[in-house]
Amino acid sequence: MWVTWAASAAAAVWGLQEKPLLQLDVPGPYTARLEVPSFGTLQRLSREAAEEMRGAGGLGAVARRTVSAQRAVLETVLSRPPSSAAAVRSLFERLGPTYVKVGQLIASSPSVASEELSREFEKCFDAAPAVPFEALEIDTSGFEWVDPSPLATASVAQVHAARLKDGRSVVLKVRKPGVAEALRCDTAFVTIAAQYAEAFAPELRRINLARIARDVRASVAAELDFGVERRRLVEFQDFIDANGLGGLAAVPEPVHELSSDTVLTMTRLEGDPLASSSSSSSRAKPSDVETLVRIWSLSVVRGPFFHADLHAGNCLLMKDGRLGLLDFGIVGRFSRRTYDAVSRMADAYRDRDALGLAGALCDLGVAAKPGVDLQSLAARLETLVFDDARRRRADATVLVDVVDLAEEFELELPSEFGLLVKQALYLDRFISQLAPDLDAFRL
Repeated sequence: MWVTWAASAAAAVWGLQEKPLLQLDVPGPYTARLEVPSFGTLQRLSREAAEEMRGAGGLGAVARRTVSAQRAVLETVLSRPPSSAAAVRSLFERLGPTYVKVGQLIASSPSVASEELSREFEKCFDAAPAVPFEALEIDTSGFEWVDPSPLATASVAQVHAARLKDGRSVVLKVRKPGVAEALRCDTAFVTIAAQYAEAFAPELRRINLARIARDVRASVAAELDFGVERRRLVEFQDFIDANGLGGLAAVPEPVHELSSDTVLTMTRLEGDPLASSSSSSSRAKPSDVETLVRIWSLSVVRGPFFHADLHAGNCLLMKDGRLGLLDFGIVGRFSRRTYDAVSRMADAYRDRDALGLAGALCDLGVAAKPGVDLQSLAARLETLVFDDARRRRADATVLVDVVDLAEEFELELPSEFGLLVKQALYLDRFISQLAPDLDAFRL
């Protein structure tokens, strides 16, 4: 009998451990619920937060990063009008590499950001604050000459011109000191915040914030390792050669013996940015943008990966007329299932087939609960995507709206689709500035 009593007591304790302490329904147009998680969930979150902080260098590193961010906010607010775009961009730069990357996304997304912000954040591509040359960890013994003034400075690294002892012109991409720690702390914070957000607002679980945060962290880790990027340069050049694209595009050739995990030495591509703040200042033609979109789309289909960070600072129009593709720190890969679903989405969009688009979207995502109403989803897509007034908008903006609609219907989309949407926003900048009549979905 005492065994039965002990089992009942254990079950009661276990139920207390796993049952939410408080649940509160929030009124509004959508069903939403807030809750105070169970003791067991709170204990798990505490353990996971401690592990995240250890992985970021410990509580001391996180605390230093927090104090640095607070100081940046305070000094920026006190030094200039906080409402100006320049002040916002300056603050992002002070906050560090994670926020500079957000600034690059804003600059490359004229469809979703104001023109003033978009233009101001262009400075994040190659004019972020530079680190003094003497503070960089570079062994210059293998070079005839290295320019101490950077050609460009972005979030993670800065680029210096150099010349090899055999006379070849090269560039050195050098990781900034302290960047790895800052990014680890930022991604740890984002991961912890996402886990707690899902615990206190269960509705957020359907968009899988915690998984997105983990994907961002994995992407950042790969971007910090220049050995990974060096191998990607070789792979993508092989893809260009195998598909007969050598006359249209090129990537830098790495110099392996003078490269490491923190320094990437590669041949220098001479050219100008494909797009700038003023389309009139660019010598690029609509056909150049069409070539870029075709090459990128082909890499999604046949390549080892697709470039997922091809913003205005990473695409050159070279002197010989070819496109120069730079910075393979962030890439994406599609599984066969994801690729098939995306292909059917593109076909349905071209054919104005709302029901087909709804079916492909359901196949792309994972439903939070069975029985997605295809007819209702198709009706919403008909209005959202195929309305003639809306079709005059950028295709990238339509993709963002489709993602929002998928969340409304509780469809969890794969993380690699998020990279595709992000890159579509980047390509939208090239199209809107240089080839406004180009329909990317019909190429």
